[in-house]
Amino acid sequence: MRTSRMKLTRTVRGLVMPCLAIVVTACGTQTQDIKAHRDWKQALSSGTTSVVFGRIQWLEHGEPRQIGTGLFDFSVSPNLLRIEDKWKTHAEADRNGTFVWALEPGIYVINRINYRDPWSGNYFMVPKVAFRVPDKGQIYYVGTLSADFASKRDLIGGLSGQVTVAIKDQLQEDEQAISKPLGALPKNVQKSLMVHDEDLPGTLDTTKEFNMAVRVLNAIFFGLSH
Repeated sequence: MRTSRMKLTRTVRGLVMPCLAIVVTACGTQTQDIKAHRDWKQALSSGTTSVVFGRIQWLEHGEPRQIGTGLFDFSVSPNLLRIEDKWKTHAEADRNGTFVWALEPGIYVINRINYRDPWSGNYFMVPKVAFRVPDKGQIYYVGTLSADFASKRDLIGGLSGQVTVAIKDQLQEDEQAISKPLGALPKNVQKSLMVHDEDLPGTLDTTKEFNMAVRVLNAIFFGLSH
């Protein structure tokens, strides 16, 4: 599995906070963070979605950092883009970075991970990671996205540094973390692991960049040549 070193990008606080508020308002109902055991069946019975679960693991200099959900906690939140129709959403990760999403079939790019440092504010990084939901009505484990941040602080506390990205298959550990709030997983879990590829463009904002991403992802998931 490929790993990479990726620069963490500092964003302007005044611009980021209003923008994130708009994204949450517009897209928050599009991704379902399943909170109760009964919701496994509810998500699958919709007839259109599958359940996808996994974890984002954040490390700094190789040491795990606790992920929280409070206003003053260190937190991470991924943005997803579905390649088939360019549908976007702001997704949620719970404490310890675990997530459970109800998603329609398709190829999803994690095109950005927003990162809030309690000391110095908001940042984001581009992991160049994607996963595939092959069919509806299934339960897919997509793995652990490990991001190891070699952080440095300047004189006023601002962050910079490199992030090394890797995908890990940790089904037993991730299943145990998910089972605590949701109860035991059903037996019919399938693996559809995330992939990291340096050839994915840093943004998908232009037609050229989007078409490049489609070519890379077709090669990864369907064996089609670039």
